[in-house]
Amino acid sequence: MFQYNKIAKIGGFLSSLPQGSEFLLFVLAISSLMTWWTSNFTKRIYLTKFFAWLGICSIVSLLIWILGDY
Repeated sequence: MFQYNKIAKIGGFLSSLPQGSEFLLFVLAISSLMTWWTSNFTKRIYLTKFFAWLGICSIVSLLIWILGDY
């Protein structure tokens, strides 16, 4: 019962986001993971910076999209 309430809250949060914003959340999650991976396991600084900027751009665009609706 307790776990179901947590899942229902997360589902309610995602349903309040604009349609299609899940893609930006997905890009943010992947770019965060890849930034961590490239900074810890490779010597490619430019690739790390690329994934970091990709995540920053996706979260800023998501914020503009969400706050622009209100």
